[in-house]
Amino acid sequence: MRTLASHLVVAVGLAACTTSPFATAPASVELLQPVEIPCSALARQVAKGEDEVILFDTNFAVRELVVDLHRMWMDVEAERHEHVRGVVRRLVAAGRLQRDPVVANVAAVAHALLHEASARSPLPPAQAAELAEVEAAGEGTMRFAASPCTRSWADARPRGLYADRGPDTLPPPTGLFAATIYLRSYLRVSAELRAAWADAVAAASSEDPNAAAAAERFDRVWCTLFGEPGPWPWIPAGEIASDVAWLVDRGPDGVALERLATWFRIPVPDADHGRGAVLHLCHLLATAEPDDPLFFAMTAAQWRAKWLDAATFAYVGLREIDGLATLYGRNMGRRQPRVVVEPLPEVWRSLQAIAHAHERIAATARGPGRTELRHWLDDVVEALAIQQRNEDLPQQLEARLFSTLLHGRAEQDSGLGSRTQIEGTRGEVRRAVPHLVRLPIRWRGETRWALALRLWIEQEVGAGEWQGPPWGADLSGAR
Repeated sequence: MRTLASHLVVAVGLAACTTSPFATAPASVELLQPVEIPCSALARQVAKGEDEVILFDTNFAVRELVVDLHRMWMDVEAERHEHVRGVVRRLVAAGRLQRDPVVANVAAVAHALLHEASARSPLPPAQAAELAEVEAAGEGTMRFAASPCTRSWADARPRGLYADRGPDTLPPPTGLFAATIYLRSYLRVSAELRAAWADAVAAASSEDPNAAAAAERFDRVWCTLFGEPGPWPWIPAGEIASDVAWLVDRGPDGVALERLATWFRIPVPDADHGRGAVLHLCHLLATAEPDDPLFFAMTAAQWRAKWLDAATFAYVGLREIDGLATLYGRNMGRRQPRVVVEPLPEVWRSLQAIAHAHERIAATARGPGRTELRHWLDDVVEALAIQQRNEDLPQQLEARLFSTLLHGRAEQDSGLGSRTQIEGTRGEVRRAVPHLVRLPIRWRGETRWALALRLWIEQEVGAGEWQGPPWGADLSGAR
């Protein structure tokens, strides 16, 4: 059984050449080590002086973009949590003063959902019963609606990074997910609650000008990440996305890895929000063809498996957070490997576009200043254009790429290992810990061994048993 990890892979065996430019049999891929922070592991590996090439592959950028996306989402949801709690507190007071039963009851349950059990005040029986049903994520009743009705609260079970991941995890708090589902369920059916919600938001804005600006900022950031936020301030409306609809339509018993592989091959138009851009990136990765001589040291199937794994890694990283939206060398005495960029120009342009969108989100949410992601991807795109002309990289450009790989973004991927349910499939999936690998490439007519990154996801097939993708058999060295 494979552990959760990113793996750095090293290629150690090569097949003999034939008339086909590719290896005639799968090349061995040498598994070096799991690496939760790739640049730190690369720095340690390069310091040994054993390697002649580092492949600046798209997997490095895919992993960084997932981490960056999660960081922005955490900032957005942490702020939203505080403002939703403030609005709900006003609703609780308004419901008591106006004696409006819908507002008072729904606000009391939402207030409890947004606080730890130890910090809650005792609730009357009806409110306590509805709270228990929502937190159990099972069958229940919307008993406070004008026309009470039964409702399954299964969609209120926190998913991905909204789920409780232990005491040392980052925000948002677990209760935000269930409270959002609960509130928007009543906002859809209760005119009284909609009016009270709007009044509470307006009152908060009149007392604190920053509250109004924060609400507008949230709408812009959410729109950039996932699409339109919806009609109620601070409560995303949510909608069925094309990928979710496709997965649901194919029934509940699919194998996640195989179903995703099929979905990724369907063309997805590039979108002007982050979620659509990631879907487009997944399609480009899953349909990329190894048509550059650099790829000839392994079989075409091995490269396709590598890129398909990266697509699943990026997609599950997105699904971990969209539940409510539906260096420079320091050991110069030893050999320093050259940097070679993985020649997938369309994928790199897609990654660059997503990075630029992230910069716009960062500027909106926290002000300008975080520009390193955009800069290093611009360097990669520039380097690939030079490389494809069969020219050597300028020394300063290669030094920047080298520095980015080894000393760039030493951030923990806090979502790694989180369980996520993919619609229409059995069991849950998780992103595996990336692995540092060494694999063979063809570089200027010769086979070279290049350090690279291995990404994939796993599906739970039994209690505590996780299984990797079936298409990765030819990359068994990374398993």
